[in-house]
Amino acid sequence: MIGKNKSKRDKLADKLQTLGYQNGKAKSDTKETYKDTMQRVEDNLETMGGPGFCLAKWLQVTIHLANGTNHSCHHPRVHDIDPEEIKTNPSALHNTAYKKQLRKEMLEGERPVECDYCWRVEDANKDATVEEKNFSDRIVKSASPWAMSRIEEVKKAGWKEDITPSYVEVDFENTCNFKCAYCSPSYSSQWQKEIRDHGPYVLPYIRFNDPAHIDEHSKLPIKPEGNPYIEAFWKWFPEASKEMTDFRVTGGEPFLSKNTFKVLDYLEENPNKELNFAINSNFGVDADVIDNFIERINKLQHDRCIRSCTVYTSNEAHGKQAEYIRYGMEYELWERNLREMVEQTRAKVVIMSTINNLSFSSYQTFLEVVLDIKLKNTTRARQLPLALDFPYLRHPEFLSGWVATPDMLVPMKNALKWAQEKHETGNGMGFYVFETERMNRAIKLFDSKIAEADTDEGKSKRDTLRASFYQFVNEYDRRRKTNFLQTFPEYSEFYDLCKQSSNNFIAVG
Repeated sequence: MIGKNKSKRDKLADKLQTLGYQNGKAKSDTKETYKDTMQRVEDNLETMGGPGFCLAKWLQVTIHLANGTNHSCHHPRVHDIDPEEIKTNPSALHNTAYKKQLRKEMLEGERPVECDYCWRVEDANKDATVEEKNFSDRIVKSASPWAMSRIEEVKKAGWKEDITPSYVEVDFENTCNFKCAYCSPSYSSQWQKEIRDHGPYVLPYIRFNDPAHIDEHSKLPIKPEGNPYIEAFWKWFPEASKEMTDFRVTGGEPFLSKNTFKVLDYLEENPNKELNFAINSNFGVDADVIDNFIERINKLQHDRCIRSCTVYTSNEAHGKQAEYIRYGMEYELWERNLREMVEQTRAKVVIMSTINNLSFSSYQTFLEVVLDIKLKNTTRARQLPLALDFPYLRHPEFLSGWVATPDMLVPMKNALKWAQEKHETGNGMGFYVFETERMNRAIKLFDSKIAEADTDEGKSKRDTLRASFYQFVNEYDRRRKTNFLQTFPEYSEFYDLCKQSSNNFIAVG
């Protein structure tokens, strides 16, 4: 298997330096801007196979052990892992036959359909100068030290050989105390219970979270006990983890899974000083659970059992609006746990903001909280205690940003302008350019997609999505005893527009 004989961090750093990097950043003597660096990476990828090549297809994987699926990177839909193949080759948790065919396409200059998340961003920027350009995650991910440092190894592996990924995410089960509006029974036990009790949301173009559809595309989760994918993982992980630079536990809610603590035990007993450990959490668990984790992760770092720790949480709105989107959240508990994690550890904390059409109006208030935490915890030795990432929501599409009206985007644009005025100036005190660039990327995409809806074909699709939005929030309120218009009074005109669209449709049977 490719990756067995590669050396550790020093060799990675050497390779990065040959590509014009130092400590994961552009060399200072090159005087490259962030965008110059991204453009150089894009040009380098072109030499591998053309405009569709992405190192993440080889070196990054999210493995959903709860239902036996994976994807590389996290944007495409998941695909099945062969339960028979992993009995003799646990590496097939990542190196599936399906994925190898996608690698082949990339090496032959094609753009795989499943990677449309990036193609949309790139197509929206095809005529832009480097200064104007918003780079897709194909470029951003490939520029990461865990990826670009192994480009020669990927060339050697081609598309047929198994390769040990550098960046691995796993979820062990779907146990979760949240049921976020855009989530699925595949990743939330609370969603699974709701669909079992009430059935899917029957909307104009989709039966949202229909178990039959989920089982066809991402599979329903199975119990952890006797799960063959978890068994294969624990056969694969001890050896594979020696080659990983990044390992991340996600969920469900990881703090509700015993396998999460088995991972912590393993790392304590088998130190890997080269490993960047990460974990996702909705920060909706009791404070004592967070405090216990803080104690354990501080010990792992103090004893040099790992290289670093990153803790990811998710939020894309403020207060009651955040609680509406991320049903099950207690906003004050979330903020308390966030502040404790930043203040009481040396971990890097990242908030993943899955921007959707309910995020816009309260986003600046949310950013004000983020800035307050940044300023209170930034020091010379720790210049990025809290960071933001900005994936945009694609599924379900009726919650996507491009279903909105242009005026609904104005508060988000104002929030971006406000954040840009709070850029750090070399001392870490404020928002980084990479943060506001990714936020701007999402906004530009929403603008372009909203403009597309002005065509006859676009209007038809938009009206269908708006009708679905209207019917979804009404059923959501009925099932969960929430109230959309009380929570989002500023959306009353949009709600009425969606109601008009809904009057033209009969829900699918």
